[in-house]
Amino acid sequence: MEFTDQQIDYGTSLACTDFQTGIYTFNKDYSTWKRAFYDRTGLEFGTRKGDVTGRVLFNTEHELSKRRYDTIEYNGWQLTRVKTIMKGNNVSTISLKISGNPAKNVYGKNETNISMQDLHIELKKLSFGLGINLADIKTRAPHESSITVEPNFPVDLNTLKGRIITLIGYNPFTPMVGDDGEGNLIGYKSKCTHYYAKIYSPASKFGDPTLNSVRIERHYERLNQSFKNNCTMHSFADYLIPETQYKCGVSVLKMLDNTFIYDPELKANRWNKGYINEIIHKGNDPKYWNEDFPNSCCKKTQVKRIEEYNELSAVKGDGLFLNLRDLVINHYNKLQNVTCS
Repeated sequence: MEFTDQQIDYGTSLACTDFQTGIYTFNKDYSTWKRAFYDRTGLEFGTRKGDVTGRVLFNTEHELSKRRYDTIEYNGWQLTRVKTIMKGNNVSTISLKISGNPAKNVYGKNETNISMQDLHIELKKLSFGLGINLADIKTRAPHESSITVEPNFPVDLNTLKGRIITLIGYNPFTPMVGDDGEGNLIGYKSKCTHYYAKIYSPASKFGDPTLNSVRIERHYERLNQSFKNNCTMHSFADYLIPETQYKCGVSVLKMLDNTFIYDPELKANRWNKGYINEIIHKGNDPKYWNEDFPNSCCKKTQVKRIEEYNELSAVKGDGLFLNLRDLVINHYNKLQNVTCS
């Protein structure tokens, strides 16, 4: 469903996406576009030449083609002109790679999800500045489907330490450090086929102890057809469609549902079922999930046992998993309240 500007009432809904990337391919209109873009913004792409020979330098060279990249920044967005020249026939194509974080552009930091209303304004400004329709900017990686939740109890890095154990059926979570170059722990990540599963503390990432939140994220390094089909995220225009954002939120929940979060407050006792006591004893060891647990019962029973563990955690532990789960669902359910007139 697509809305016009006058039809949308996003209410208090928040996006379920963060960093986004797209590609626009020019046909024969690049010369016209670059002149119009310069007239609107005063920005232009430079030509890189060898300081000895004066020849054009190409950033990458493949067997069949050569590519040159020129990058500028426009209102927080990174714009990269990609010129590809096919060897043999010298036929060239020019495309524009567009990447950025709308929340960071609008709020200065991406400490939380951007509101759908602000995302709408930001992407419309981008479209106007570029003179390119959002529907013509095709979604590419890197892409992040993420939800930042704010529990009603104190959370920080210590809440997560040693508890985000494994992405069941995939790989154990490993420590995730910040990008400040100091190597400080901010959370945990797990490598999947096409994406990284991440659960981390924004307070640690952004160095702001006042932030009481947890971010749950699918960071895509490559977008496969399954992602495009399940999330229907084909172009930048799709980021403004509530149903598409909702599907991204559901994909975050699916990732969380496959995550085992250990509860150190649970204690083994004789009233628990034997397999629950076993999870309490061994659940904080990734080897248990890779070796012992998969061989203990069928997959359907495995799911039920983890559900039992999480329900026990909610009653006799701190219930972190179910608390996060409820907040993720509440986050994307608000997208169902978007109306049009």
